[in-house]
Amino acid sequence: MPLTPNVGELGIKSIRIGGRKVGELSKVEQMMARKQIALTEEEMKIKEIKDKYPKYKVPNLIAGIKEARKNIVRFQETIQKEQETIAEYSALHALCEQRDRELKAAGVAVE
Repeated sequence: MPLTPNVGELGIKSIRIGGRKVGELSKVEQMMARKQIALTEEEMKIKEIKDKYPKYKVPNLIAGIKEARKNIVRFQETIQKEQETIAEYSALHALCEQRDRELKAAGVAVE
């Protein structure tokens, strides 16, 4: 049987087995070839879909998001504690300045 060229053919039509089109093979060979081609097309479709998106696993991303949210809460708590510390030290500072002014007014040396 003569070989069939596949010049200018695209997709499944370009596939040749032993230089022959799938339709030119025996029935058994056609069935086997079509089964393999279908799997190949399915695999290619899956590969195309996977290639469009990042390679991360969803549970890992969800865990990362949860951890980041917990960090934000922890940072907010730290910020709140530090603001409370600043407020406390500011109040103490004001009281100490008042004390020093009163001591100076009473004629006592202030360190």
